Amino acid sequence: MSSRAGYTFADNLPLMLAVMTTGLITGYFAMHWVTLQPAMMNMGADIYGTVQAEITHDLRNPFFLFMFFGGAAFLALSAAFDIKRWRSPSFVMTILALIVYLGGIVAYTKLMMVPINHDIQAWNPIAMPGDWVDIRALWRERNEYRLIAALTTFVLSIAALSARATSKPTPST
Repeated sequence: MSSRAGYTFADNLPLMLAVMTTGLITGYFAMHWVTLQPAMMNMGADIYGTVQAEITHDLRNPFFLFMFFGGAAFLALSAAFDIKRWRSPSFVMTILALIVYLGGIVAYTKLMMVPINHDIQAWNPIAMPGDWVDIRALWRERNEYRLIAALTTFVLSIAALSARATSKPTPST
């Protein structure tokens, strides 16, 4: 006799929320890369400095914080709930997604993006620093790496959830 792998809605809920939050943060970073940053490349120093400072300051809102930290939290919850199936493809992909998320998004943002954001927030739009163009290019380049990490976690999260849905029956004991 055989039975399904036994994933319930409650088992899958943290992973479904991880798919949602990693998808949202991937979309946010992609929006910057595809539309916002290219448009800002054409702005003068005073407008760029003002707009970018406002954008980076507004990241302290609850919805952004939910998207940003929710990915890591829901991936961790999903892994914790699935620890008994630690050899399953779903568990492995969830752990990989969590590692990429923590390193490529959370730590990378703290170490690489936040210092630039703090510099930009301190700018005087009327008297921009001489290297503002280089800093703008650096911010955009670093966001591309963060987008790659976000897209990787999103795809891994989808794959992990899909693996649960397509898991083969296991013999019952």
